[in-house]
Amino acid sequence: MEEKTKKNGGAVKWAFPVVILILVGVIAWLLLRPQEQPAGLTRAADAQLGQLEGKTEEQIVEELNRIVEEGMFNISINTQPEFPDGSSPGNLCIENSPANHYLMVVEITLNDTGEKVYTSGALEPNYHIQEAKLDRALAKGTYPATATFYAYTADTQELVGTAGAEMQLIIQN
Repeated sequence: MEEKTKKNGGAVKWAFPVVILILVGVIAWLLLRPQEQPAGLTRAADAQLGQLEGKTEEQIVEELNRIVEEGMFNISINTQPEFPDGSSPGNLCIENSPANHYLMVVEITLNDTGEKVYTSGALEPNYHIQEAKLDRALAKGTYPATATFYAYTADTQELVGTAGAEMQLIIQN
């Protein structure tokens, strides 16, 4: 009888590590298996990861710079716009550069109160706003403010990033 117990104890001792190995294998297979592909497409069996062999370092850098540029955007605004009075248009000079790939919405907020005093509509690339009125009249003075540019994709109108510029609103009378 004693001999049978030793044999069964040995089987149990080996069963646990085998079960663990099987579980690890199943989990690894689930995580590393190829992802589902869109209907009708199959991956090229002979494709290799990376760029073509034989490219010069200059060509590789050029391609990487192009990818970076697609994700970046330029902002342009007059950082000291002047308004004849608090309810007249001033020279904001907001531009969405032709080089940008995104729609831009610009908000101007006063630094001391956080109050939003201007919001543009969406500007497509290569469009600008020369002059505009503030959304609320301000008394005579100079107001430190921040212009925040919100970049949105044109097709889905998804926010992809923001950038800001410090500025001073100058109300003359």
